[in-house]
Amino acid sequence: MKNIDLEIMVGFAEELANLASKVTLKYFRIPQSVETKSNTISNMASIADTEAEDAMVELIKEKFPEFGVIREEGDDIISKNGYNWVLDPIDGSSSFLAGRAIWGTLIALVDPNNEVILGVMDQPYTKERWVGAKNAPTLLNGQEISTNKSSDLNQTILAKTTPHMFITNKQKDVLKKIENLCGGKSIWGGDCYSYASLASGYSSPMTVLESDMNFYDFAALIPIIQGAGGRITNWQGNSLKLEDKEVLATSNEVLHKLAIEHINNH
Repeated sequence: MKNIDLEIMVGFAEELANLASKVTLKYFRIPQSVETKSNTISNMASIADTEAEDAMVELIKEKFPEFGVIREEGDDIISKNGYNWVLDPIDGSSSFLAGRAIWGTLIALVDPNNEVILGVMDQPYTKERWVGAKNAPTLLNGQEISTNKSSDLNQTILAKTTPHMFITNKQKDVLKKIENLCGGKSIWGGDCYSYASLASGYSSPMTVLESDMNFYDFAALIPIIQGAGGRITNWQGNSLKLEDKEVLATSNEVLHKLAIEHINNH
């Protein structure tokens, strides 16, 4: 199997982000019709989602036709070489449609062993771009970043996008336990921006707890958080896979260990 040059792939991922931003910024904070997707918790979308994704897919077909595509809006493309691009053109569509700049474009590359080897989270309106790659430090606008290393639970903020993603009684129980662990310091909303904030060490130490997720919702965030010193796994503490739905991210290993202990203590 042909090896790839990861540096070239990172550059191409940024090219995809640049292309998507031309579409998303054209529609951001412009009143538009809202589409509703069935069988999803966060079910809002707009023409910007489809146009941005289609533009990225066409560029992939043109420059790297042997690569597959796992995408949110359209049909997946089967890989010819084992590598797959994973695209979420607007993660946080509800925030996008409400004019709140806490959405982002997520782009990841997965190798034939199903390991995410690079991830980009781009917020073009605020001009913030996070880039993570295997065995490399995470960069925010070209500068290395690091998570908050404090393990003080009294200062830990818990972030989650919506209460509607905690569906089962078990999931609701886990949410309550982690809220108690963080002393009630809890915020709603944020989508991918919560993970990016965690990676950047913008605030007090953070924990992000979510469920009802899809691979395109979290794939790009894996190398971004890992490269900044954080942990991101499923709720069992294992590496995230394509089929996972429940995601736990923490600013550091100590917080992650405590959270996993509380999740599994029921």
